[in-house]
Amino acid sequence: MRQELLCWLGLAVAVSVPGCSSDGGGGSGHGSDPCEILRVMARAECEAVQRCAPRIFMDYSDIDQCVERYLLRVSYDGSPEILASLSLAQVRACANAVGNASCGELREVMDGPACLYSGHLANGAACDYDIQCASAYCENGGFYDEHGSCVERVREGASCADRWHGCAAGLWCNDSDICAVPEPDAKLGEECDEYDDPLVIVVGKDCQYGLRCVEGRCAGAPMDGEKCSLSDWDPCVGLLQCVPGTSSEPDEGVCQQPMMVGPGEACESMGSLCQAGLYCDDYGGDGLCHSFTRDGAPCTKDWECLPPAECADGLCQMFGDEDLLQCN
Repeated sequence: MRQELLCWLGLAVAVSVPGCSSDGGGGSGHGSDPCEILRVMARAECEAVQRCAPRIFMDYSDIDQCVERYLLRVSYDGSPEILASLSLAQVRACANAVGNASCGELREVMDGPACLYSGHLANGAACDYDIQCASAYCENGGFYDEHGSCVERVREGASCADRWHGCAAGLWCNDSDICAVPEPDAKLGEECDEYDDPLVIVVGKDCQYGLRCVEGRCAGAPMDGEKCSLSDWDPCVGLLQCVPGTSSEPDEGVCQQPMMVGPGEACESMGSLCQAGLYCDDYGGDGLCHSFTRDGAPCTKDWECLPPAECADGLCQMFGDEDLLQCN
C-alpha cells in the first residue's frame, strides 16, 4: 500500500512531467501557480481514492493529510514555469470531471478530453512535455536530454506503433498498434485478463468496476456474510475482511465487517483493522496498531513510515530529486 495512492488515479501522470532537463522547450505560459495546480490535482485524487478504493486510503487520517503527503511526493524535475504553462481552468475542469464521475467511469474520464491538458506551442516547436503543446503531444520529449517536437495526436484507425501514448483523446493504442476506441469492460461472467486493476489503463479486457478477474472470468467480490477465499488478498468488497467461517474447507472463509482497533490494540488477528491513520506492526512485530513514525525519525520497517516516506538507512525518508517543487 506504500505508493498505490499516488499511482491509482494518476492526475500527476496525466500532466506528463517525468524527469528531464529543465532548460529549453518552455514558453511564457499562462502564469498559473504550480503549487495551486498540484493542490487541485491532489485533492481530486485523494477524494476519488477515498470514495472508490477506501482500503488504499486507510493510511491517511483524512483528506487534508492525504493532500499534504501527496504534495511532498510529487516530483517536478523540470522548471516550475513549464507546469505553470497549464491553465488552472483546465486542471479544475479535469478535477471536476473526476469528482462527478462514478467509480466505474474514472478511467474513461482520465483518458478523455477533460483531462488532456494542452499548452500554447504550435506543431513543430521544440518541447519536453505534452502539456507544453497546443496538440497536447510532445513526440520524443524528455528522452536522453534531447527536446522533442509538438505534433498532432494520432487519429482513430492510424498506427501508433511509435506513439503508444499519442492517440487522440478517448482512444488508446491497441494490441495491433492502432489507435482505437477501447473495448467496453467485461461484464459479470465474461472473459477477462488476469491483470485487472480498475483504474490502471492497460490494453486488454478488464472487468467492470466492482468486479474482479478470477480464473479468466469476471466475478463479483463477496459481500457481507458471503463466502470468500482466505488465500486471496483483499477478496471482499470495500473494507470487509475475509475470516475463517464454519466450513470444513481450509481455504473457505466469510466476509464480515472489520473490528476497528486503535493505538496499542491487537491487529494481527483476522477480522481486525487499524483505524485510519495507523499501521499494524505485524509480520514479526508486536501485532499492535501504532501511529506512523514521523519523517526523519528512526525506523526498522517500511510500513512504519507514513507514505510516501520509506525506511532507509534506519530513518523514515522521502526520496526524489533535490529540486522538488516545494508546495507545503
